[in-house]
Amino acid sequence: MALNIKENEELSLHTTFKAGGEVLFFIEAFSKEDLIEAVSFAQKKDLEIVALGGGSNTLFKDGLHNRVVIKVSIPGIEEKEVGENVEIKAGSGVSWDKLVSFSTKKNLWGLENLSSIPGSVGGACVQNIGAYGAELKDTLKEVFVFDLKNKNFTTLQKEECEYGYRESIFKNKKGYLILEATFLLKKNPSPKIEYKDLQKFFLPAGRQVKDLVPQTSEEVREAVISIRAKKFPSLKDYGTAGSYFKNPIVDMATYERLLKEYPDMPAHESEGEMKLSTAWILDKVLNLKGYSEGQISLWKDQPLVVVNDGSKSSEEIILFTEKIKKIVFDKLKINLEEEVIII
Repeated sequence: MALNIKENEELSLHTTFKAGGEVLFFIEAFSKEDLIEAVSFAQKKDLEIVALGGGSNTLFKDGLHNRVVIKVSIPGIEEKEVGENVEIKAGSGVSWDKLVSFSTKKNLWGLENLSSIPGSVGGACVQNIGAYGAELKDTLKEVFVFDLKNKNFTTLQKEECEYGYRESIFKNKKGYLILEATFLLKKNPSPKIEYKDLQKFFLPAGRQVKDLVPQTSEEVREAVISIRAKKFPSLKDYGTAGSYFKNPIVDMATYERLLKEYPDMPAHESEGEMKLSTAWILDKVLNLKGYSEGQISLWKDQPLVVVNDGSKSSEEIILFTEKIKKIVFDKLKINLEEEVIII
């Protein structure tokens, strides 16, 4: 089947922020053959390739992008037993939450804390998504990719992906297109409910731990979905990429300085430094929960989330978020970084 190559495609149609400009060429690849053909087309045109998954963590700037956007939509989920574990291989175009649901319906353990995160499997691998005490890299085994530099298919082991806090080789070097990812999940129960919100859900006051530890991964998934539904806006109703800012990681001297002024500031140790809570800072220190300008706002229930209520201009979103970053720096002398990829 011939590739469907769209010209001057509106990028707002392909991102959850529902804003941004146009791209010269837009191609959706559903197979290895499609991908090879799409890459060849871009190289013949001598145009930069931008890979796109579900568009839930990407914000394209306004105007015409003189590039080729390749939306990698490889389908399919396969499973294979490996001793006490199960390998799950998923195409990069599979909905991330569909993969999590697939795993918990089989009572496999490892992905349940990452329930209800929008986007695709490929995008999740780029971002090293994380929530409720878990990260993608905790269960990832390997990623099957197309290497744009060497023009061949290859498999990268987890260690080669250079995963960090919302970072990866895919995000920083942009030389790979992800086709598939393989995860190693556990058959034996291994609930991870140490995160505060999950503790509250499973261990309310007066109840005993032995009575409330979840017995299935589906129970944890349902808990996470319930918790997230109270904090995050619906993608059907609003343009948003979910959490817009990373949690800042600061040195001990900075943390101690802040702690003197804000003794209730939550934080936890991260490789000799301290990771702070952006949501807490925006809410408790700066009182910015629900703050809005025009059609852009910080979500009323979770200030880490930037919401677009109808604007088609990504510039409005960028100006708004830059203002938030400046407010934080002026008050606390720390820099916020975007979790969202701006192109």
